Amino acid sequence: EREVARARKGGSGVSNEEVEKWKRELDALRFQLDAEKEERAAEGMKKEAAETAVEEERQKRISAEGAVAEAQSKLSESEAELGRVKAELDAVTTEAKQSAERITSLQAELASAITASASAGSVSDEEVSELKKSKAEAEAALSLAEAGAKEVEAKLSRAVAKAEADMREMEVKLAEALARAESASSEKKAELEELQARVGRLTKEKEEAEEEHSRRAANFSNVEKELVEAKAKAERVGAELEQLREEKDAVVAAAKDQIEKQSSKRVRAAMKGLYAKAKEEFESKGDSMSVEEVLAGVKSIIRDAAA
Repeated sequence: EREVARARKGGSGVSNEEVEKWKRELDALRFQLDAEKEERAAEGMKKEAAETAVEEERQKRISAEGAVAEAQSKLSESEAELGRVKAELDAVTTEAKQSAERITSLQAELASAITASASAGSVSDEEVSELKKSKAEAEAALSLAEAGAKEVEAKLSRAVAKAEADMREMEVKLAEALARAESASSEKKAELEELQARVGRLTKEKEEAEEEHSRRAANFSNVEKELVEAKAKAERVGAELEQLREEKDAVVAAAKDQIEKQSSKRVRAAMKGLYAKAKEEFESKGDSMSVEEVLAGVKSIIRDAAA
């Protein structure tokens, strides 16, 4: 490719026909490589899509199993709640039944006592009052039992309604999970089919590229020979360039040395002039100069020398 680019700029001694022939061979090789890369990429995508589909199916199955387990757990909780409420209702019903039996017994005792009192006059008013009091207490207990039974029945109704609502909710969730799973499965199936079609197209393109490459294989050996010759020519040119570079470095080094010598002479001459000027100035002023003036003069000489 570098030789083709250099030949296009001229000066390589290679004809345009040879350059175009090289270019066609290079384009064929590039096309073949691109087709192989595309085929490998498509196969990788197909494999990745299949693995992704399997993993998603596994995750959906796990999600569905989790939803079923959650539904079963909620149903178990609802059944347990119903059992507790039913036991409570049975207890209240038993208590109410016992209270009713006690009231019936007390009523019978009271009636018997009143009858006996009317016939024999032997039952005192206190006994009758005590029986009436017991009857009132039993009736109050029965009222409480009936109220408790109604409350428990209400609890039972609410528990049944909650259990039914939970069951309906779980049915909806399960239906949604199944619908999502079916939809995702259909999408992955379509994606997989698209990838398979793409692999088929790329395989066909690769076969066409291989056929094209086979047709040009007869001329490829000549191209290789020409490329070897061009490489040898490039190496010769490189050796010449290296020699020119060495000659250039030698010239630059000599010029640099000459410049440094001339610069050194100019600097020495300038320093001599500055020194003479400073000496003359210090001798003319003599000891009348203060320390600050001496330092200022030295600094001035340094600045001039630096300039």
